[in-house]
Amino acid sequence: MIRKFVFWIVGIPVAGAVIALSVANRHVVTFSLDPAAKGEPFLAFEIPLYLLMMACIFVGLFLGWGVTWAGQHKWRAKAAVKDREAKVLKRKVDEQKRREDPLSAPALPRY
Repeated sequence: MIRKFVFWIVGIPVAGAVIALSVANRHVVTFSLDPAAKGEPFLAFEIPLYLLMMACIFVGLFLGWGVTWAGQHKWRAKAAVKDREAKVLKRKVDEQKRREDPLSAPALPRY
């Protein structure tokens, strides 16, 4: 419920603002990866500003996802260990129940 509320209150206006910025910034800009160049930069290319902004947004999203995923490694590892332990214990309990309850054994085949 909260996610839907946040989506409608925050997500839709942000999407509208991004679309408006994209439409307003269609000019071609020179993007340079060589800040020290006095003349022609070594790594430079021309790209529409809105594509550059969208690329920065997506790179930021993926970097944030990666950092968050790496930060949660400790909890995922603990959860995996607990899951393995639970499976072993469940298998032991099922085995013990089969030993104690003679009716739980498989029936003899009929001919």
